[in-house]
Amino acid sequence: PDELRDLELLVVDGVASASAAEWDLLAALVGRARRTRVHLPFFPERPDACAAAEPLLRRLESLHDVAARREIDVVLPRLEGDGRAPRVAALLAVLGGGRAPAAAAAAAGLVLAEAGAGEAGEPAAVARVLARLLDGGIAAADVALVSPAPRRAAAALAAACAESGIPLATGRGPPLAEAAPVRLVLDALAAAPSLDRTHAERLAASTYLSPAPLPGGIPPADALRRRAAGLSSPSAAPERGALERAAAGLDALAAVVRPLSGAGTGRAHAARLAAFVESAGIRRRAARAPRDVAVRDLEALSALDEALEGLARSLALVGRGAEVLPAAELRALTALAVEGAALPPPPEPAAGAVELWGLDEAPGLSARAAVVAGCARGAWPPAPAPEPLLRDPERHAVNAALRRSSLAVGGARRAEATFRAFSAAAAGREAVAFVWPAPGPAGDGGPLAPLVADALAALGLPGPPPPAPDPELARARTVREALRAVGRDPL
Repeated sequence: PDELRDLELLVVDGVASASAAEWDLLAALVGRARRTRVHLPFFPERPDACAAAEPLLRRLESLHDVAARREIDVVLPRLEGDGRAPRVAALLAVLGGGRAPAAAAAAAGLVLAEAGAGEAGEPAAVARVLARLLDGGIAAADVALVSPAPRRAAAALAAACAESGIPLATGRGPPLAEAAPVRLVLDALAAAPSLDRTHAERLAASTYLSPAPLPGGIPPADALRRRAAGLSSPSAAPERGALERAAAGLDALAAVVRPLSGAGTGRAHAARLAAFVESAGIRRRAARAPRDVAVRDLEALSALDEALEGLARSLALVGRGAEVLPAAELRALTALAVEGAALPPPPEPAAGAVELWGLDEAPGLSARAAVVAGCARGAWPPAPAPEPLLRDPERHAVNAALRRSSLAVGGARRAEATFRAFSAAAAGREAVAFVWPAPGPAGDGGPLAPLVADALAALGLPGPPPPAPDPELARARTVREALRAVGRDPL
């Protein structure tokens, strides 16, 4: 574009790594800008924790020809700088290894760990920490909430914060796969090859597909007709008629979902599912619901159309757009596309609220206070996702043949996970809080992550307390706490 031909100032912020194509683009932009300022989230005092960001730093340092003609500033953060409190700086110095400075426990700043009663109680623990920070004078907009699974935790965190009167902007809607009409479409897709009893019961019980649900506990149509034929007495005529009507309904149901069982291209598959939604009356019946339910369901169907369109485009980009795929592969790809999609977020505060961030967004994040959720043993830092195609020996062999680090190996992925966890803690300048699901009534949860527990011990801070008991009725801050108090201590 013309506006990128001669840049006056280029600012790069929050970028910690770059693929080969991304680096080519970044280098081209740096070469066109008269001045470039790069804010790289690499702490020189902790190169071990920031090893994942070092390759980008070395690449920037190698731009000697561009630096001779252009002005390039690489700004690195410091542990004891940027308005960071001494105790928080000490935490970053010791987190994941290192030595804490003297008298770190008595220094200014807030570092704490809060336990929730199991996974269900972790959102309430996050709300308690946020309430403490807000009561201490920190504005909601100056608090960053970091979660390793923000999309999955968004609804529970929003509910807990709403009960405590804390404004929270998650920026994430519920998963698309949880929407009722989308679950129905996936069930119909799974039932298309063979409408057995399990699939028939699930489809027949849906009001999106049939105006009146078929009787529950029904076997397939042939078994229904055989049972009806065995009822020959006049007194059994009503039951025989009901069985015949149920069998006819099953035949109609099978006829509706049967077209979904064929092979085809990605675009033809998307068109078939769209035609099924219209011909089965799913969209029409969704629009007849109460206004809030209808809006939610219609948004889900629109998001499903977008996910299927994105699947067709992705297949075309990898050169498989015209390939006829078998039905089983289309079903698996559809489930994968739906799993990665989400509904639009609900109405949320546009400003003046705590913001929810993912762990992959933590590098470069900065706020007065940071609350890091999900800090349980074995879950923080999150383990790298397993590689389905190549194991580490094959990846090392490919890198050796290419004489460069083309494929990430296990060590690099673990370093990336540690760097993101370190960046989440570094996001808070004055206060850092770690929240984790301790063992709760449901038997889930676990101890605090060793990375955090060792850092607290090195700072001389007290160990994490057990989950706080439910308050008495007079001290209850939410309706849920009040109801539990009344149930525990009836008046």
